[in-house]
Amino acid sequence: MDLIGASVASRCAYYQQVCQLPALIDPDSGQIIVFAGRVQAVMVPWALGQRVRSSLSRSDAGCGPIVFHPKSGSWTFITNSDLGIDPTADDTLFWRGHVVVLASGIPIALPTPTATNADPCREWELPPTSPQRPMTHTVLNAVRICLKRGGTR
Repeated sequence: MDLIGASVASRCAYYQQVCQLPALIDPDSGQIIVFAGRVQAVMVPWALGQRVRSSLSRSDAGCGPIVFHPKSGSWTFITNSDLGIDPTADDTLFWRGHVVVLASGIPIALPTPTATNADPCREWELPPTSPQRPMTHTVLNAVRICLKRGGTR
């Protein structure tokens, strides 16, 4: 997917129309965001994210899209929400693994073009090309398995 040269408005429209993400442009920051709700996000450290991606790639669920945050060294898996999911059952495991599930109503920032066409805060590790996204519970199950096999590294 070639998004180089895209404007903020055209990128947001792409997210809405092609990827069926309820994206909007935050008027204060100019960033493209999605509020967690029917779409959720699971944030993990980069090394754990690689293992989770590898695990999900071997399943039918798929593993993307994934946002990379260079400054924090973390990945965010964009997922389809599971109604009633309660990740608190694994709070200790997830806390130790630095795993965060963004709650309903929390903004999820997506890579946004800037004047230099580079968002220094986030970029696509695995860009969205369709509405296909794994379910939140599928990603959390892969995270759980990876953490039990060997921590965050």
